[in-house]
Amino acid sequence: MKKSIYTLIVCTGIAGTSLHAQIAGQTGIAYDTLQVEKVDKQLTLTTAAHISNLSLKSQNMVVITPILQSKDEKHSVRSNPFVVTGPTRMKAIERETTFGNSPFEHEPALIIRYKKKEKRTIPMRLQIYYEDWMRNASLTIEENNIGCLTCDTLSRQVELSARVLPPIVDPVYELIYVVPPVEEVKVRSEKHSAYLNFEVGKAVLLRDFRNNASELANVNRIVNEVHKDANLKFTEFTVTGYASPEGSYESNMRLSENRARAFAAYMKEQHDLPASLLKVN
Repeated sequence: MKKSIYTLIVCTGIAGTSLHAQIAGQTGIAYDTLQVEKVDKQLTLTTAAHISNLSLKSQNMVVITPILQSKDEKHSVRSNPFVVTGPTRMKAIERETTFGNSPFEHEPALIIRYKKKEKRTIPMRLQIYYEDWMRNASLTIEENNIGCLTCDTLSRQVELSARVLPPIVDPVYELIYVVPPVEEVKVRSEKHSAYLNFEVGKAVLLRDFRNNASELANVNRIVNEVHKDANLKFTEFTVTGYASPEGSYESNMRLSENRARAFAAYMKEQHDLPASLLKVN
């Protein structure tokens, strides 16, 4: 299994009222609901640990490590842990550090001295380079409660998110035209759909990209059939664009509109359709 270590950005502060739902581990530490943001190739995961209800012996410490893991368990990212330690264990750590030794497998991002009944919150933000396997990855918190050197380590997993990112949704485009009967003045509506693909974050309609060639060929066939029938005519084309959910709302709205306009421009160029017939959503 591919494993990586990333630095966890940690800030400390006195706890106030949290605006997020909390997920509690068995140690008494509670975590805010995971917040996820993906911008281009950067993935940012944000949560906070609340240690107000933690009960810790003087010689013990709790090592907390966020782990991002793929669904097939072939890939994972372990961040640098943060540590909450009792007073006696803190002195032992300081003594080892003085002699150039480290009691930790991975260097902690932060070591906190436990104080009973102290209300404290530790915001955490993990920034990593996005890879495709992270689309369906989960995020868990590993809690290791460690006592003396001869004592057993109590290890627990707290799942913050079973899937950090939603699945990709391909855009859907619809072609609508009206067919009036010959005998009397009536309106008949038929609906056709074209499913076109765009490169991530782009609005350029590539005719040979994925299945675009076959979809556009089908659109051209329908339009040509209508043009050849003297009893049929188009009254309106409605084009609706979509974008996958990552990124900001404003960016997705612009991207969806630009994709719809790219298809409308193709129809105007390919079939000489007047702009008044093309309605872009």
